[in-house]
Amino acid sequence: MIDFSNYFSVEELGLIRSKSIESEEKARFSEEIIQLIHTKKWLRVAMPSFNDGNPLNAYEIALLFEVLAYADGSLGWAINLGAGANMFLGYLTKTTATELNNNPKLWLAGSGALTGKAVKSDGGYVLSGQWKYASGSLYATHFTANAYLYDEKEQPILNEKNQPVFRSFLFPAEEVSIIDTWQTIGLKASCSNDYKVNECYIANDYVFDLTEQSNYSNYALYRYSFDAFAIANITVMCTGMALHFIELFNRDIKTKKPLYGTSKVGDMPQVTELYSILTENFYRSRSDFFQALQLLWDAVENNSKKILELERRLEQEAKKLADTSYELVVGLYRYCGMNPVFTNSEISKVVRDFLVATQHYIISPLQFV
Repeated sequence: MIDFSNYFSVEELGLIRSKSIESEEKARFSEEIIQLIHTKKWLRVAMPSFNDGNPLNAYEIALLFEVLAYADGSLGWAINLGAGANMFLGYLTKTTATELNNNPKLWLAGSGALTGKAVKSDGGYVLSGQWKYASGSLYATHFTANAYLYDEKEQPILNEKNQPVFRSFLFPAEEVSIIDTWQTIGLKASCSNDYKVNECYIANDYVFDLTEQSNYSNYALYRYSFDAFAIANITVMCTGMALHFIELFNRDIKTKKPLYGTSKVGDMPQVTELYSILTENFYRSRSDFFQALQLLWDAVENNSKKILELERRLEQEAKKLADTSYELVVGLYRYCGMNPVFTNSEISKVVRDFLVATQHYIISPLQFV
């Protein structure tokens, strides 16, 4: 069992688990879970105001997100994407970030896709576009989006290499039309719907560039590669759910006798051998991944010359860990009998959440073909 004691109590885990099927059926979190999220300040851990101006570091954040995914897949996913977006306050001006920080329930949702158009206007831009997969869309107070920049004559703005320039934008949820597209087999309460805006004026103070360092905070998180941050946090979604799956396999599957069987599943030599191989691979890969993550964080903190090399290593370890997580869950699934086919069972939800999570492009094997 994963040690969650530093993150929530046994009672809080019980609340999360007891509400998970209800959240899935309603395709949104209950008010009790929303209240718990804000009480625990999970969305604020990467904000520049957290803990007297000290956000958690990338290693600590990954451990938190993993344990939340272990508690419930949709919860982990929504917090991962929401807290990751709330981190963008570190890239705004200090005045703007402070203003947004004053909202204790600040929740940003958005997309990394470059599918918007921003036309330069007096003191800002007029943004239009449609974007996919805004996790937390039904809970968000604000949204973010990426868009290519155009001048006042609606001609593309180009950089010195004659390439189109893009920026990120932050705007209130009231400006957004949410499109009910998140009809999935899992992670249903993450509410990862599509969204669009039409000619929304955004002042320059709410425009930022994730490829540049923070203009007011020296904290290492705002010098850390956002790509590395994202791949690590998507990977731990898979490991958190895999850890939950292992727990349920030991509790509910190993102890049962299959139809017409004479021994328990956990006593079958082929199951014992397969379980041992798959779990050993998984835990070894998980250890290698977190070691790579710690090394990268230390390098960023110390402005090491090895940062790019360590970013590549983290990406490799993340891919390997996503693969071993998938091999574990899918490899043992066939030995679960009928338990996971019923949608109201805990192991069914874990498997379906896991399968949706592993389809994310950032850890897809298609990225590495």
